[in-house]
Amino acid sequence: QFLYENPDFEGSKILIDKLDAFLNTKAGWQGLLNYSMRTILDNESSTNFFFISERLKRTRNFLLDLTWAEFIYNNFEEFEVFLNDYLMELATSHDVNKINGEAELKIEIAIWLLETTIVNLRDNATKVILEFGTIHPVYIFDKVIEYANSGRSYIYERLALISYGICLRKQNDQKFIEEIFIKYVPLFYDLQFCDKPKSPSYDYIVIDSIKHIIDLGIHKKVFTFKKPEEDQLNNYQFFNDEEWPEITPEDEKVVSGTTPNHYTSKYLDPLSMDFIIYTIPRLFKRGVIHEVTARANIYKRLTQKGYKAIKYEKGFQKFESSFYHGETPYGASGKVERLGKKYLWIAFFEYAGHLLNNNQLRVWYQDDPTYKKHYDRLSDMEIEVSHPKLNFINEKLFTIDLLSHKSDKPDWVYVEKFDELKSVMNWNFEEGSFTLLYGLFIQKADQGYDCQSFLLVDSFLVSRSDIEGKEHEIGNRNMDWDHDLYSLSSMHNVYFGELYWADNVPVRIKKESASIPTEKEEDIEYKLDFEDILNYKEYQNKKAGDIVGRTEKVHVSFECEAALIEYAWESDSMIFPSLRDFIPTPEIGRFLKLKSDPANFQILDINGDIAIKTIRYKGSDFTEQKINYFRTDLLNKYMEENDLVLMYQIKQHTYDRKAGDGSGDFRGMKFIFPHIKTT
Repeated sequence: QFLYENPDFEGSKILIDKLDAFLNTKAGWQGLLNYSMRTILDNESSTNFFFISERLKRTRNFLLDLTWAEFIYNNFEEFEVFLNDYLMELATSHDVNKINGEAELKIEIAIWLLETTIVNLRDNATKVILEFGTIHPVYIFDKVIEYANSGRSYIYERLALISYGICLRKQNDQKFIEEIFIKYVPLFYDLQFCDKPKSPSYDYIVIDSIKHIIDLGIHKKVFTFKKPEEDQLNNYQFFNDEEWPEITPEDEKVVSGTTPNHYTSKYLDPLSMDFIIYTIPRLFKRGVIHEVTARANIYKRLTQKGYKAIKYEKGFQKFESSFYHGETPYGASGKVERLGKKYLWIAFFEYAGHLLNNNQLRVWYQDDPTYKKHYDRLSDMEIEVSHPKLNFINEKLFTIDLLSHKSDKPDWVYVEKFDELKSVMNWNFEEGSFTLLYGLFIQKADQGYDCQSFLLVDSFLVSRSDIEGKEHEIGNRNMDWDHDLYSLSSMHNVYFGELYWADNVPVRIKKESASIPTEKEEDIEYKLDFEDILNYKEYQNKKAGDIVGRTEKVHVSFECEAALIEYAWESDSMIFPSLRDFIPTPEIGRFLKLKSDPANFQILDINGDIAIKTIRYKGSDFTEQKINYFRTDLLNKYMEENDLVLMYQIKQHTYDRKAGDGSGDFRGMKFIFPHIKTT
């Protein structure tokens, strides 16, 4: 206490040396941390947070969690205010381009807040470091190297991930690429993937982040190496002098009683039912690795990291017990992990990295053997680290009233409104002409759902040679929904900043075969199968294999590809929320050399100009509009050079439950070829 009351005392160095001896105990750390709040941001104090962090680095894992992580838990409100204030400062201050002693202390605190079991606080600390690092990338890159050998798994994991996020955010900044990135890509490579890596980690998130930083360096032509090293990198292989521990029958016996089949069974702490049933099996294909073996690997790893089960006596050590068991402290929001879950995730991702290094991790995806397989990032990566800021236009473009002809009779709903969409199929924005590729236009009579009309537009690219001359047979006529084409496919587990260059972006989207009936009919001979005999009365006296004659509609067949793919990042984080939008497909993106602008959730052309426009409007007049446009010149270039035409599939659903007897329910669909004249 004397040390804190007299920070300039000339004998403080002697006292500090003596203090260190007490930091092998929880009581010693509690005393230091409780008094430290008054000096941690004092750049002149010899006991500021740099003093604390240096000693935290030397503290064994479990003791650190029972002291520092518990201290954060008990003082989360102060740390929450600290992070929010610093985020505001980074967003508004004119001095953020300068790094002074106070800024260094603040970032050091944010780095160590990554150890907390309060998820929102950890994610907020991640956001602070990401925003700071976007302004000062060198400082954070150096911190990655500094903490690579610190033994602090959560810190190194998040710093590596944040560094990749910084690179994604600044990938279009040529000065950053030529002056900073070019220097640090080799340093990151030396940490994990060179012949004798300096700080090899089994942590999957570290491996994934560093590997893709190097990939970005290759993509930007600032890093090259010979083919054997390139093959090794592309297979995510690395040398680690810390051999992965061998699993013995005794290890498996410890966890073999932890079965997911008995909901009332006692699980081995910290293993839990959901982790055993759902999480661990995501790492491997059944039959390749036995589930008990995987469980044993994870359990052995977390015990190596220092985790120990603690039993608290009822009524005693209330605060310690609440922290250990992950109870939500009063005033906190979001998830709070029990301490065992923290170690469980560390062991999970390290086992995932071990499997990845041995080509046993289930992250290689190939939906069709004719297409090149691609890397499919683990879905447990919750944070979208390029952290795009959604940049949607909130404007009502479609102004036609879909309910203007509404009456008390149920047949009013059968009025077709497909042609009304001509007003929004092309739109001139400041950047030029854009063509609609997706649209959902909803209008309700009131806030209820008894009366509604919507138009849904999907777009497809069709070979001109397949469709030209036949388009009039299926275009511009109403048909039912039974003949609609496949819905949009989706892209998951891809950071927005990885579009369209990374190895986890599919090489191409599979083309689909389509067959649309015309109004023409033809007589054909048909061989009956067993289902025909069961389903049709006229064939009950026949047997499978009999030839019968019947009349069928003539179909127009063609191959088509969707013009858009749904980009989706699923997240439970309140700080890094889920993202969802429609974007040009990987095939279009790669052909046109499109790229992303993660800061603004935008797709750019090769020159850095905006390529897409997204409208998300919800008005007080009970209308909702979701529209995705693609720049017309880019679309035309892709179609012309690939001999394609655009085809719209438009669906209309109009109904009125309160008109007449409530039978008015219209579902119609049309195909339209805007670049081909149909009759």
